[in-house]
Amino acid sequence: MHKKNLLHSAVTLANTVLVSSTLMASTALQAEGYVLEEVIVSAQKRSESLQEVPVAVTAISGESIGEGGVNGLNDISRQTPGFTMTQFNIAEPQLYIRGIGSTQDSAGSDSPVAMFLDEVYIGRSGGVSFELYDIERVEVLRGPQGTLFGKNVVGGAISVVTTKPSEEFKAKIGLTAGNDGLRVVSGLVNGALSDTVNGKFSFSKKDSDGYAKNISTGQDTHDVDNLSTRAQLLLTPSDNLEILLGADYSNDENNGNCRSIGELDLDNRPLVPFYRQAVAATTNGNIRQCVGDVETYQERDVGGLLAKVTWDMDLGTFTSISAYRESDYKWLDDVSGLPAAVLPLIVHDIAQEDSDQISQEFRLSSEDSDDLQWLLGYFYMRENIDRRERFQSQVGNDDPLSPFGPNGPLGAARLLGGDVEFFQDVKSESHALFGQLSYSVNDELSLSLGARWSYDEKEVRQSALDYEGAGHSGVPLSFAPPYENARASDSWSEFTPSFSADYQINEDGFVYFTLAKGYKSGAFIGQANSAEAATTPLQPEQATSYELGAKTEWFDNRLRLNTSVYKIDYSDLQVFSLKGFSLVSDNAEATSQGLDIEFVAALIENFQLSGSWSYLDAEYETYISGDDDYSGNVLPRAPKHSRSIKASYLHSLTNGGELEFALSYDYKSKFYFDPDNSPLREEQAVELMNANATWYSSDQDWRVNAWVKNLADEEYRLHSAISGFAGTVNLYAPPRSFGLTVEHTFK
Repeated sequence: MHKKNLLHSAVTLANTVLVSSTLMASTALQAEGYVLEEVIVSAQKRSESLQEVPVAVTAISGESIGEGGVNGLNDISRQTPGFTMTQFNIAEPQLYIRGIGSTQDSAGSDSPVAMFLDEVYIGRSGGVSFELYDIERVEVLRGPQGTLFGKNVVGGAISVVTTKPSEEFKAKIGLTAGNDGLRVVSGLVNGALSDTVNGKFSFSKKDSDGYAKNISTGQDTHDVDNLSTRAQLLLTPSDNLEILLGADYSNDENNGNCRSIGELDLDNRPLVPFYRQAVAATTNGNIRQCVGDVETYQERDVGGLLAKVTWDMDLGTFTSISAYRESDYKWLDDVSGLPAAVLPLIVHDIAQEDSDQISQEFRLSSEDSDDLQWLLGYFYMRENIDRRERFQSQVGNDDPLSPFGPNGPLGAARLLGGDVEFFQDVKSESHALFGQLSYSVNDELSLSLGARWSYDEKEVRQSALDYEGAGHSGVPLSFAPPYENARASDSWSEFTPSFSADYQINEDGFVYFTLAKGYKSGAFIGQANSAEAATTPLQPEQATSYELGAKTEWFDNRLRLNTSVYKIDYSDLQVFSLKGFSLVSDNAEATSQGLDIEFVAALIENFQLSGSWSYLDAEYETYISGDDDYSGNVLPRAPKHSRSIKASYLHSLTNGGELEFALSYDYKSKFYFDPDNSPLREEQAVELMNANATWYSSDQDWRVNAWVKNLADEEYRLHSAISGFAGTVNLYAPPRSFGLTVEHTFK
């Protein structure tokens, strides 16, 4: 079946290129006036045009982010083919590219979709604050990037590039007001401090009242209280030397999440009637309400320092990137959905994590103009993580008339309650040597060969303490005995080569083939049920990717069409899931294959149309977890179809100003939250629409933007888990939101 699907996708790709070539040959459209702007990316560790890079990469410009309602990773994921994001909380985004990602939150595990900020690898997925203000672009690289990028880039990479200081003076202030009490103040100042030093400072302060409420405590939830700042100095002591110094800091102090009970109509477990009665008596199914018996919170501090040196020498360009990052966060979450007064189960999840990392990368690369281009590099990283997570659970209640009370027929279930805390102290070290050689055989054919040798070492100390001490350990330790100071260490190394060949069809397009391997180090799991499980690592992930693509421009650069078809084989995929009351981790074999198409068209002046479509077939080849066989199941968070389209029109006013109107639509078909593919864990297809209208003054100093997100007020989940007794516990995405942004630029 896989070979057949891959062949079908290859035929589709060939047909796409053929049809496009036919269109180009026609003379129905002649280029006049407006053309598409060139997009510059650094997907191969050098600045290149997007249309010259044999890599499947989506680039979203800072202008699109600032004016298109994009203010976080979830918005970016909906514009990127093959990219799906869910979220447990602000510190634990769950990123999946082409069906590959992880929900494992262990301090001894890494995300297969890596995050980068100004080329600095971010060890913890929640360690980047994504208030996307003053951003040059965001690049999403799909598939294994095991040669040039940092550790563990087995599923893909998300690279955020900030806007660097320049010598031209510029200051900007912006104000936003919207529904649910949204208030944003942002600004920046940029300019020359001397003949050789430019500086920039930017900030964003965002607040909102939240879009959900805990009717039991009266607490507003899903609110925002964020402060983000960034300062940079760009030093140019000589024509061939550039030094970028940067510091950033972000703070979040939010009230937390509101989780609600759902999917009771799909559940046939015995306690469903009790849950229906409880929901009817409290929230009555309102997804914007919950009745947890505790006030929740989410707090996060993220910051870092950067020193990047770029030195142009006769031999080539030497680059040094030195960085320090730290992230501290804590939260209290009610993950049961309803209080024990009306239901038999409550679980309070209380976590705190402190992490810091230092990293160093050295690169030496040839001049861009050479027919033979090469790059050599070394990467080092050291990371320390202290994590503690406590589960306070209560099964049953104290009502003597309740079936879950001490004398009720289901009172024996009270033994499942408990108070357990897991501790993790993890130290890791990584080294890598990498290089890439590209050679232009002739004007049409170019070949590239890359390789990376990676070495990772982890040392862990883990404990699981039972504070209740009643002879049982509670959720999620179940009846397993507690343990203290379980210690282990392990190391892994891997060689990951890559090869690509691209052939220039004509001056407007080329086709390419890429073969690449990816690797993610072994992992020590968190919330382990025994000391043995806590000290036995999962095997490293390995991926082999085959990709055939085409990047083309038509009608004198008025239509840009990029396509790719791929197949990725994953060995020892690290899987993490909730089974009953236990958190389980295993290795599995999987395959992901599909087709991506992206286009941008400016066929008539002042009107632009852009969009994407992806087909994804991702499933487990072999996955046996305990007594359950999930082989053949669809991978979590892997919608078969994704598509998006955006139309924008720019209208010139008689006074020299401009009006721009934009409407976007995106669609993701159904997917599953977990490997078991249970109907309870199935998220239905979601269609979202956003709209905005922007006025620009004649001198471009003023911008007024009226915007609406989730125009049709669609309801969809950011996270879902099966309840221990009935239904699911759900975290819902924001409803319709709207607002007005006013921005003034001082020059």
